[in-house]
Amino acid sequence: MECKEILNILSDYVDGELPEARCLEIQEHMKACSRCREFVESFQESLEIAHNLEKKSPPENVCESVLRAFLESCRQK
Repeated sequence: MECKEILNILSDYVDGELPEARCLEIQEHMKACSRCREFVESFQESLEIAHNLEKKSPPENVCESVLRAFLESCRQK
């Protein structure tokens, strides 16, 4: 397995959506490739942080405000 292949299937690997044999290939590659190992670990940590962020709803009229601002900027061009 090459580093480029891991990048192409990284999300599926982290989400546990790959067949076991494919996961084992990735794990074997990461034993020998510190760059991929560090990248996967960093990616997993980033996902964990993102999942633990407080979920907030936007203010009530945010969609209307954004649309109004967008339309105004289009008129000025």
